[in-house]
Amino acid sequence: MNILKSLIIWLCFIPVAILNGGLREYVLAKAIGEEWALQDAD
Repeated sequence: MNILKSLIIWLCFIPVAILNGGLREYVLAKAIGEEWALQDAD
């Protein structure tokens, strides 16, 4: 049962990650510029 609960929680992260990427790409990049919104981890 614990594995099922964990799987459900991890599957909830998928749409959240997609929404986060969309927010960065379309909202933040236009508001503050791509250089700041989409920084690399160099």
